Amino acid sequence: MLRADRHTFALVCPNWGFRRNYNVRGDAGTFRSIDGFVADGGLETFTGTTAGSFFNRSGVSAEVQQLVLEPLTRVIYDQDLDAMQAFSAVVAVTSLLGAA
Repeated sequence: MLRADRHTFALVCPNWGFRRNYNVRGDAGTFRSIDGFVADGGLETFTGTTAGSFFNRSGVSAEVQQLVLEPLTRVIYDQDLDAMQAFSAVVAVTSLLGAA
């Protein structure tokens, strides 16, 4: 049986910084550049690798990638996990599970 929930996703991506980015923005106003947004949340982890590589390194099984994550990203981005940045895939999973 496949299982995907916020807890599982938090274990896979323990250092993701989306919520931190929005908190920083709330305290300091808007970001002046994309690089500033990426740096403040430590998002280089997600923008410097493919989604497939990221999920493999994070211990996500090939079965979950094939049966859950790839169909999700194909519906939203029309790309497979090895053709897209991890950032896009994590955004797609966040849309499914909600921000941790």
